[in-house]
Amino acid sequence: MRADNLYATEGMPERFSFDESVTQVFADMIRRSVPGYAQMLAMTAQIARLQANKLDRPIMVYDLGCSLGAVGHALLQVFEPHEIRLIAVDNSAPMLTQARALFERFEHPVECVHADICELDFERCDLVISNLTLQFVDPKSRDDLIARIYDALTPGGQLIVSEKVSSGSADPWLIEVHEQFKRANGYSETEIAKKREALEGVLIRDSLAKHHDRFKAAGFSESHTWFQYLNFVALCAMKNDTQNSLNPESAAQAPANPDINTKPDTNTRAPS
Repeated sequence: MRADNLYATEGMPERFSFDESVTQVFADMIRRSVPGYAQMLAMTAQIARLQANKLDRPIMVYDLGCSLGAVGHALLQVFEPHEIRLIAVDNSAPMLTQARALFERFEHPVECVHADICELDFERCDLVISNLTLQFVDPKSRDDLIARIYDALTPGGQLIVSEKVSSGSADPWLIEVHEQFKRANGYSETEIAKKREALEGVLIRDSLAKHHDRFKAAGFSESHTWFQYLNFVALCAMKNDTQNSLNPESAAQAPANPDINTKPDTNTRAPS
């Protein structure tokens, strides 16, 4: 694993992108920048396993914005080759090259697709995972993307989304604590400031309420926040299975999510 020192020198940072230089240090960058990342990956795999247990056939999964293949790697730890069809999608060629190299170490055939997820022609699927990806999608395209994912999911299908969110009045304190997390992991003040500047206008956060509202507008019958560590969250949205719902009456009514504050919040641009 190559150490992340991309922002260690003085000077104006380039606009952040998932190019070759970021790809080479991305594993270290994520480890030192995203609190709870390993726990999110592990639990995502277990939610996928639970979803697969409900089916009497192989599960079809999309990993949108697969980067180095971390989500796929977690999934392949808990599935036999015949139990899963995995399609990993990324618009960064360097990232996808690294992901392919990782997946080649497994018996599972993984389909790696170089594409913009907003232009992807989805096949029918049972589970879609977007791990710290939607925050890099143009905000004007997010509603349409989630709606198209909903349409592609089979009845009872699920969407797992992890994101860095905006938190209203709590934002300044959460950002301050997150930056202390980075200091504790060896980042300098220069690196923290330059990374924040490089991400300005690239990583654009939604509020937690906005995510749940978007799921509901797309047609998902319910959604839940199952993980939060500072401003990093993971959510699961469920498409109603009218044939086999645990609670068909409540699902049909598509109730508001009780986990969130429904007061609307505006999008903010995130330092990360």
